[in-house]
Amino acid sequence: MSPLPFGNCLWWRLPRHHIWNRVAERELGQQVWKTWAEHPFHVTIRTNVTESTPNRGFLTQNHRIQLGDSVQLTCTSFSSQRFYAMEVPVTFAHAVPDIEDPHISLGYRIDQDFSPSEVAAATRALAAMRRASRQWDVRAEDVVLIDCSKPIPSWSQCNADSASGGAGNVDDVVAVRRLSSPFDRPRP
Repeated sequence: MSPLPFGNCLWWRLPRHHIWNRVAERELGQQVWKTWAEHPFHVTIRTNVTESTPNRGFLTQNHRIQLGDSVQLTCTSFSSQRFYAMEVPVTFAHAVPDIEDPHISLGYRIDQDFSPSEVAAATRALAAMRRASRQWDVRAEDVVLIDCSKPIPSWSQCNADSASGGAGNVDDVVAVRRLSSPFDRPRP
């Protein structure tokens, strides 16, 4: 399996204790949950993060994310591979700059689409998640930098000492601030 062209990605990672994780696992069952959730639920903020990626000041702020009401499937082709994703659109209570197509990623696959029965199960889980809570109050400490340059099962959190120089955990969020000076300047 070839690497995917996402590089280092900034995610808002849903905390493990959040009600959406517990509800989804209960609704989907452990077998399905573990098959899809190779990675925790998250909103991708940026892909291919580099030292010159601008406008990251919003990462130090808290945000309220509201869960959409439908499961969507996407497919993107890279070289000879197809990257399938199962997503739920989200909205923000306040404007968040430069996040295209905001969504919570439920699962990923390479070269295998999700079946209609899997989409139906995800739709039922989403309904239960929305009944439990329609929002997630994202905190600055929910930001993580993930190395998504490898095949999906090998995606991992970067550490502050990695060659990429990225932040690997909550304590290293300050390292993200060092990725570029525009991060510290507010947007006009």
